[in-house]
Amino acid sequence: MNIKNSKLIISLSIVLSIIFSFYFLFLKTPLQSDENIAQILFFLALIVYQVRYLYLINVSKKGKITFQLIEKQKYPILFDTLAGIFLFCLLPFILAVLNVNFNTQLDRYDLIAFILYVAGTLITLISERQRKKWKVNNPNSLYKNGLFKYANHINYFGELLSFPSLCWLATGNVIVFAAVFIHQIIDFSFVQIPRQEKHFKKKYPQDFQEIMNRKKLIPLVY
Repeated sequence: MNIKNSKLIISLSIVLSIIFSFYFLFLKTPLQSDENIAQILFFLALIVYQVRYLYLINVSKKGKITFQLIEKQKYPILFDTLAGIFLFCLLPFILAVLNVNFNTQLDRYDLIAFILYVAGTLITLISERQRKKWKVNNPNSLYKNGLFKYANHINYFGELLSFPSLCWLATGNVIVFAAVFIHQIIDFSFVQIPRQEKHFKKKYPQDFQEIMNRKKLIPLVY
């Protein structure tokens, strides 16, 4: 399997997932008007989650399958393909099923979660866009401006706001929200950020000490 075929498989799977989720949310079981609002908010968030990944693999990072690019795997393309299908095709449909069964009534916490989801997504997209635009003329320098001046991994902070909020919109369950939030904190703090810092130390030794003195993930906090 090559990268082109992998992108095609993932892209088609995402389109099918969106269609199935729409059917399950709005056509399979007729809902009341207030329930429709809850479903619409969740589906909008789900669409952004999936379409953003479609843009990432087909436009933003044409030479990669995921932003993770797990190179140490024996079959990295196959692994990334399966991971992409699960995270952006199967998982969204599972969340849609959970939404219909557990969170059909709109309340103020759903609105807060939706606002956090939008804010987190914008932080991630804007910060990565700022960095990508700057990197065109500075490929061998570390980007420390824009939103990244508030935290070395401000894009991860955006993910920390958005994905747990999406899970809240799906389930309306504080335990699910907390479990996903804590998992991301642990993953970012002990896996993703240390891996990035190792890369920074090797590629940008002149900037390494400076960035180590700044906040890593959460502005003003950590």
